[in-house]
Amino acid sequence: MYNKLYDMGIMADVTFVQNSCNYVYTDLKQATEQWLQRLSLPFSEVKELQKYLNGMLKKKEEFLSLEDNAKNAIIKIEI
Repeated sequence: MYNKLYDMGIMADVTFVQNSCNYVYTDLKQATEQWLQRLSLPFSEVKELQKYLNGMLKKKEEFLSLEDNAKNAIIKIEI
């Protein structure tokens, strides 16, 4: 990433960090509603989203859990 910014003439300090989140839902309906809103998806995408969530959600006691391990970049530039 640093090389691409440098090629564009941007001198930046790039730091990569990894973080994890655990989303907890009471059921598939709640998970679907929240992700529809979060991703600003049209209602026509409900079936596709539910298919994805069914593969990602894990049953933990009486809840459904979605674990997200994301890699992010923090880019510092002087302007």
